[in-house]
Amino acid sequence: MKRILFLLGLVAIVFIGCPNELELVAINVTTKRTIYTVGESVATSDIEVVAIYSNGTSKTVSEYTVTPSSFSETGNATVTVSCTEDGVTKVASYEVSVSTSPVGITGISLSHSQVYGEQNQTIQLKATCTLADAQSKNIIWESSDTTIAEVDTNGLVIIKSSDRWDSATITARTEDGRYTATCLITVMGKPTFKAVSESDFIEISAGSMSLGADGSYNVTVTNSFEICTHEVTQKEYKEIMGNNPSYFHGGSGREAETGEDQDQRPVENVTWYEAIAYCNERTKKENIKINNVTIDYVYFADEALTIVYTASHATNHRKVFMKTGAKGYRLPTEAEWEIAARGGLIGDVYAGIVDVNQLGNSAWNKGNSADKTHEVMKKSPNGYGLYDMSGNVWEWCWDWYGDYASGDAVNPLGASSGSSRVGRGGSYCDVASSCRAACRGSGLPDGSSSNLGFRVVRFTLFGNPFPRYFYTSA
Repeated sequence: MKRILFLLGLVAIVFIGCPNELELVAINVTTKRTIYTVGESVATSDIEVVAIYSNGTSKTVSEYTVTPSSFSETGNATVTVSCTEDGVTKVASYEVSVSTSPVGITGISLSHSQVYGEQNQTIQLKATCTLADAQSKNIIWESSDTTIAEVDTNGLVIIKSSDRWDSATITARTEDGRYTATCLITVMGKPTFKAVSESDFIEISAGSMSLGADGSYNVTVTNSFEICTHEVTQKEYKEIMGNNPSYFHGGSGREAETGEDQDQRPVENVTWYEAIAYCNERTKKENIKINNVTIDYVYFADEALTIVYTASHATNHRKVFMKTGAKGYRLPTEAEWEIAARGGLIGDVYAGIVDVNQLGNSAWNKGNSADKTHEVMKKSPNGYGLYDMSGNVWEWCWDWYGDYASGDAVNPLGASSGSSRVGRGGSYCDVASSCRAACRGSGLPDGSSSNLGFRVVRFTLFGNPFPRYFYTSA
């Protein structure tokens, strides 16, 4: 504090001791508003006043006088701003327009409030005034940080930064300065996708997305993964495991909808442990090997990763250890599932659609299912070509159910422990809100239900298969 007082005192000495060098010679007024209504006055936020001195220096001043104090009649008016320092007064003026109340523009809105994109991507924003007969429709566009995103006079945004999660605010304001609207631009390497030839899998690339209904959970996955286009069917499960645990296996009240294939309904009534065992058995059947020698299982019953997890382990609810570098079949992590389900969409959306009124086109839910499961792939796919990510049956994920990681997350595996495992996607007996891409469900890993199944992903979660990494599960 003593140092600050000393500096202030020094400034005072300079001002007093050198009056000729610091004589006020002019003021410049920058106005952010030029349209007013009768009875209004110029607010301090409407203008910026800068004093110019004889030695070429300048500073923003806060003490000045504005005339008139308020506008009393319509038409054009001259606003005069005067500033006095050390007995020297300087004046500047500008023109405004005064109308009867209310003024033509009563608000402004933007076509987007939040946009995610990549470096060099262009985004066209559209500003709309609430009244078509607005007196001034000119819009002023500004960026809070032009090194991250620039905007031109027509609202065309160009993302300049390549750093993930950088953000800049684009502001559109009416020419009179009374109304503003903003859009948050966030830099993100959104995952891309492509179909895997001659298979029913979609490859989703490494990338970054904001997850959760409010887009507040920033996640990056550093490896691509392949996810099945559909939920595991009863036929697929029987072929691998030799049995069909499904409640909707056929019979009175459980039969398939007319025209649908019973075997192609999703398997359900499967515990999380049984889904784990299925993944290993499918890896074995399809002979997915590492270096053409050893079958590359994902799940093990011991920390040393030597005892392959089997159906008998699942029956006994044996602890699971995951080899994260393996390339066999596995359950998706919760983050992978949501990235896939969104199909490129951000926010509080469904799998493939934004409007809940269109949900029936892409999801079997309480409103259209007749209270039973349906053959997979009967509804429209999402933007990545994946079916039934909303509705039909909930889908097991790897993660323990718990809070999201704080801050930005890279390859998240969920909570380190818990009592329930994550389920995602909603089901045939759930209301629409449960089918949102961000909706989180949970279930005891040894529990099962007629509205709970799973789908599989394959290939490396992250890292190099050597050395072997593992993640434990109680």
